[in-house]
Amino acid sequence: MRKSTFMLTVGCVFAAVIIAGNAFGNHLAKRERPILESTALYPDLTMQELTDKAHSILYARVENVGDTYMYGAAVSLTEDFEEAADTVSYPVTPITLVTIHVLKGEPEEGYFTYFEMGGITSDYIRRPDGYAMEEGMEVILFLNEEGFGWGAQSIFPVVDGQVILTDRAVKDFSAKLVSDLETESINAGIRSQLHSKSVKVMGLENFNKLVEDMLKEE
Repeated sequence: MRKSTFMLTVGCVFAAVIIAGNAFGNHLAKRERPILESTALYPDLTMQELTDKAHSILYARVENVGDTYMYGAAVSLTEDFEEAADTVSYPVTPITLVTIHVLKGEPEEGYFTYFEMGGITSDYIRRPDGYAMEEGMEVILFLNEEGFGWGAQSIFPVVDGQVILTDRAVKDFSAKLVSDLETESINAGIRSQLHSKSVKVMGLENFNKLVEDMLKEE
């Protein structure tokens, strides 16, 4: 797998580790792992730029969330996306999805792997930039050739035929096609990752049509 280039902000993270005794005396003590926010930075892309940049745009359903492993990622410490000369290890979780509809690229059908930047390690939990995938979740993903996205801006959960939009998508798309959806009506897995009483959504058919129109402008 080729290395996917992205940037990391560098800072000190202090986290308390709680040692809990195990009821079974011969077993190792368990540690409560700290939860860390994503430190990845991505270029801010318009919907047209995201569509142009993506190698594939896929509407799919999550079938399996794999085990997290450490991935050697190219980074830049200068905030210049073109100067990613150093390498650091970052947790990555492989997500297996089954294709429902292809808007751009491959695969035409069957399974593919999306690599989520973040996951559960032996020492800590790293949140991804954007939605964490869960089995059964339906989502539209904008991915590069290696199966990575561009953080939250490239992930669009689909709930009961409604696509949850990013702030950029709300800005770029016609307001006539956008509506509000109360978060309490969304399944618990996605709802737990939202921090407002409502989200902006668009009908799946309208979203797909807008993406297809943008593809014609490439």
